[in-house]
Amino acid sequence: MISMKAKYAIHALVCMASRPPETSFVAWKIAQVENIPQKFLEEILLDLRKEGILRSKTGKSGGYFLQVAPANVKLTHIFQAINDPLVTNARLNSGDRFNADRQDLIDPIRARLAAAQNRVLESITLADLVQIRQEQLMQTLNSLDFQI
Repeated sequence: MISMKAKYAIHALVCMASRPPETSFVAWKIAQVENIPQKFLEEILLDLRKEGILRSKTGKSGGYFLQVAPANVKLTHIFQAINDPLVTNARLNSGDRFNADRQDLIDPIRARLAAAQNRVLESITLADLVQIRQEQLMQTLNSLDFQI
């Protein structure tokens, strides 16, 4: 399951990547546009900056900027930046009802799930997500009935 922190990070980055390069962003504005709690977003943006996905600048024209081109930011990089366990853990809710022998049978399944999950996350970039958002917006606009 994708955590709220990961969802917020993805939404904030898609918001930023949807604008022209070198556009600066302030946390409160992203929080407002994407409906993300501002304090939580500020922590996420700091994590993304520390990982090198974003850079920041102080002053009148300051804010956060994308440091890496959207086509070069993979979902795995985002999850790693915010220390989200999704990248490293494919979890099966096997519970404590199984004994150790049965648990050993689950380990290869868990390993395969983790590998498959990581392949998917490696294959999706921030640019892909921007394209998906644009397609969703177009579908929404096309579904509106503009007839009077």
